[in-house]
Amino acid sequence: MQLDKKRRNNIRLAIKNHLIFSELSDPTDFLGYYQDVYCRWRSTARKQIMDAETSFEGFERRFKLNANRKLFVAKFEGKIVAGAFVRFQTGGLVEFAAGSSVDEFLHLKPNDFLQWQVIEWARNQGFTSYSLGGSGQFHREFGGVVIPAYRYRADRTWLHHHDLRSGVATLSRKLLHIMPPTFAQATRR
Repeated sequence: MQLDKKRRNNIRLAIKNHLIFSELSDPTDFLGYYQDVYCRWRSTARKQIMDAETSFEGFERRFKLNANRKLFVAKFEGKIVAGAFVRFQTGGLVEFAAGSSVDEFLHLKPNDFLQWQVIEWARNQGFTSYSLGGSGQFHREFGGVVIPAYRYRADRTWLHHHDLRSGVATLSRKLLHIMPPTFAQATRR
């Protein structure tokens, strides 16, 4: 694996700052993660999250820990500062599913630390593949190979409702791009 120099330095910095890696499995801790990390992450000024606020019940239903899903956290001085959900199939692939971190601790590089620790956990469990769930700069700097993913869908709804909706959206985007720039900019406001 060709880990980028910046990522290696960030991981070393996190270790030097005594970040602790652990698996979160207690339901009380899960509620604490929701309140102290996830809700604070959603309300960060640097992000614009369009979805409605998720209640704890909805969060728990979506991310319920089971035999194929785990929540790993980074702690600083006993406080959870970041978390990473992973999903996996024993003997198969481990995939990063979601993550949250508290902005005031980003200087400690908890996200780099968590990804690296999850990679080590997966390797120790006998997994041979780990997907970071994306191919942005952060992901590419962890090394490895970017493998394209393909999605196939069979629309079995009445009158192929999903295909029709997708087709209308695609056509709308194409029409917006071929319109004169002044008209296209006025419609985007």
